[in-house]
Amino acid sequence: MPVQGDATQWRWRFAVDSPYLADAGPAAPPNTAQITGISVQDGRYIVDFAAYGFEPVMPGQHVHFFFNTVPLETGRDAR
Repeated sequence: MPVQGDATQWRWRFAVDSPYLADAGPAAPPNTAQITGISVQDGRYIVDFAAYGFEPVMPGQHVHFFFNTVPLETGRDAR
């Protein structure tokens, strides 16, 4: 504990919750997905993602993830 005459440094940490501070970035284009996290569980990759403009379902419109070693044309044409 500081005593009279000691130099002190104050640090404050607080959060502000306001709708005016929401991310004002551009809206995601429809029919796109954004990876929000990747983890490994039991030797398998688990990919968390957000879908924009569609609801992923099987069978139906869904998402394929590829490593960046797969050429774009190959990944795009995988069905």
